[in-house]
Amino acid sequence: MSDEIDTCGTWNDDYDITVECREALIRYIEHGIKPGSFLTAILCNDLLSAVGHADSVNKSRIPEYVKYLFNEVPGNCWGSPEAMQTWMEKFR
Repeated sequence: MSDEIDTCGTWNDDYDITVECREALIRYIEHGIKPGSFLTAILCNDLLSAVGHADSVNKSRIPEYVKYLFNEVPGNCWGSPEAMQTWMEKFR
């Protein structure tokens, strides 16, 4: 996947991710808007925090989020708190 900012386009239904989280991920990727604590933990590659912040629906879907990020999202916008911060700063 390229490192260009506008990357989401249409959603790939291959991933079992809730609509609310899909929308939040798209807002983050395309506009640099920070998501809630669960998605922030996922984007920062913080598994312990992700599990702690996940609701009952998303807890079992964490692997789906990881697959989505790995396969569909620019690598420089996730993986650590620093990567996330740098990504969001591109939009300011």
